[in-house]
Amino acid sequence: MSDNPYANPQSQPRFGSPPPQKKGMSCLKMFLIFAGIFGFMTLLCVGCGFGLWVFGTGVLEDAVARQFGDHPIVQRELGEEVEAKLNFWESVLEKDARGGTDEVLVFDVSGSEGSGRLIVEDQVGERFRVGTLVVDGQQFDVSN
Repeated sequence: MSDNPYANPQSQPRFGSPPPQKKGMSCLKMFLIFAGIFGFMTLLCVGCGFGLWVFGTGVLEDAVARQFGDHPIVQRELGEEVEAKLNFWESVLEKDARGGTDEVLVFDVSGSEGSGRLIVEDQVGERFRVGTLVVDGQQFDVSN
C-alpha cells in the first residue's frame, strides 16, 4: 500500500502495475537508419573517387597534349591542335605485353590531320621522358 493519504485504494490495480510502455526504436527502424547512412557514405565515397579519377586523367591528358603536341613529328603526322584521351584498357594491355614491370600509359591522340596512339613512360611529375607515337602501324620516337 502507498504512503499517500490521498490515494484511492480502489484505483490501484490488484496485482501490481502494468508493464511500462516500450520507449525506443525497433530493430527494423535502427537497421534502416544504419543502412541509409551506410548507403549515403558509400555513394559519397564512390562519387568522390570517380571525380578524382576524372580530374586526374584530365590533368594527365592536358599535360601529354602540351608536352608532345609541339613535337615536329607529332605535328607532321597529326597536325595542329592535338588532343589526348587516356585509353586505360590499352594501357593495361601494353603493360602486360612488356612483362608487367614498366609503368606505361597509352593515349589516343588526334589532331587536325590524323589520329594515332601515343605510348608514354618514365613519368616525372607531369612530364614523360619517353614517348612513342604509333600512326597506321608506324612507330615514331617523340621523346623529349
